[in-house]
Amino acid sequence: MKRFLLCTAIALAAVTTAQPQSAHDHADGWAPLPASGDTIGTGSTDEHPALYYLTGDTRLEADLVIADGAAVTLCLNGYQLTGTGQNPVIRVRSARLTVCDCREGSDAPECQHPYYKNGEGLFVFDDGTEEWDSQHAAAEDTGVIAGGVITGGWSEGLDSVFNYGAALTCGGAASRSRAAR
Repeated sequence: MKRFLLCTAIALAAVTTAQPQSAHDHADGWAPLPASGDTIGTGSTDEHPALYYLTGDTRLEADLVIADGAAVTLCLNGYQLTGTGQNPVIRVRSARLTVCDCREGSDAPECQHPYYKNGEGLFVFDDGTEEWDSQHAAAEDTGVIAGGVITGGWSEGLDSVFNYGAALTCGGAASRSRAAR
């Protein structure tokens, strides 16, 4: 089976920050994150960042790339962001990305993300397949993450925040991660 599984958490790096944030209404200046993926944040600045949020569990059609020079905030809003499994879910080169979750720890069913730990200790989140169901049922180590998650990435690069299951790559950044392992 191709190793495209992801340990997940919010990533911290020189150009990427994560923060719990109090509830916001996603009204003034916020836009739903497009499931099409591709490049976001073009033309945004620190003074006028591009603000995106998830409206539900989102499976990207293409890798999400933060435009060079952009300032982007992504609110997971308690949902699951799933990449294509071919590359990191989010690529950040010379840009600023802030990931927040205004519904972190929510008890709402849509914010509960079951997982099992595979043999390598990586968290594997529900992808809606029967294979996941059978692996979850057989796993010794299972649980639920309350709040948003990023999953479905793949990378072997040294600049990945989560190697072998990268959620983010940060071009040239000295990365630190707080992985859910």
